[in-house]
Amino acid sequence: MKLFVQIPCFNEEHTLKYVINSIPKKIDGISELKIIIIDDSSTDNTIEIAKSARVNYILKNHCNLGLAQTFKRGLEACLYLGADIIVNTDGDNQYNNEDISKIIKPILENKADYVVGCRDIRRHSEFSWSKKIFQLLGSKIIQKMTGENISDATSGFRAMNRNAALQFSILNHFSYTLETLIQASRIGLKTIGIPIRNNPALRPSRLFRSIPEFILKQSMTIVSIYLFWNPYRFFFYPALISFFISLFSSSRVIYYLFFVERGFEKIKIGSAIFFSISFTFTLILIIAGLLGQVIFSLRMLMIDLRTRVRNIELQRKIKPHNLDIITIN
Repeated sequence: MKLFVQIPCFNEEHTLKYVINSIPKKIDGISELKIIIIDDSSTDNTIEIAKSARVNYILKNHCNLGLAQTFKRGLEACLYLGADIIVNTDGDNQYNNEDISKIIKPILENKADYVVGCRDIRRHSEFSWSKKIFQLLGSKIIQKMTGENISDATSGFRAMNRNAALQFSILNHFSYTLETLIQASRIGLKTIGIPIRNNPALRPSRLFRSIPEFILKQSMTIVSIYLFWNPYRFFFYPALISFFISLFSSSRVIYYLFFVERGFEKIKIGSAIFFSISFTFTLILIIAGLLGQVIFSLRMLMIDLRTRVRNIELQRKIKPHNLDIITIN
């Protein structure tokens, strides 16, 4: 089994050496372990630090693409280089990399395709109470959406087998963590969470500047991903609410037309207009849900086709476009 540990980096000259040095040199069940740095166009000495450490490969983005797209390019590089298992860990040294053996164990035992290393959010000493609340709330929402018991949905410490990495299609630019979880549940990958340890923070998070910004970005990500991967449900509940509203307004119109004493019949103009608007809105939502479901079915066919094509390309050693990998060791 060939294991690749990928480390997405952006200006991590002060922390990267600790991350690399903490990665185990040998792991049971792994015959070959490689480390690859995906540099998101750093402006400091990140590349020089990586070259002086025990890194095997470096992939440098030509411009700053953001964490999600950097993660995606890392997967493409690892697949091209022949990875059987891919572990992602962050360049800020927040995860205890000695737990790599824990998160790859279910994959080695064929019990999971995708494994998330879950921090103990409630006991995390460096998280504020507000961040703990929103982290736990967000994870609960993702659990409801996916049906998987992942207690730390935003953790970047993850492992996946080759099949999972081949099928992931990441469109988001903010973060891959939520998108891949929802996507994994929709394409039938077995996903589990494993408790892990974390290290003391060496620097603050750069993904967001404040809790409100974090909430806004994650909320937008959840809504857009759910619309993308589960359009029928996304439109079904608003359509149901709109239908009952139109039903209530129509009952008032019908009552004053047919169930009052003869000679007192009248049309409630306001209720009739409200019924027309709400009923039309219901129809629009239903049509949007049906069209979304058709598009989703086509998307699943495209994912299957894309996976088959990528397999053929990898078998023929065709390098993905714009993937300039530097070999160090």
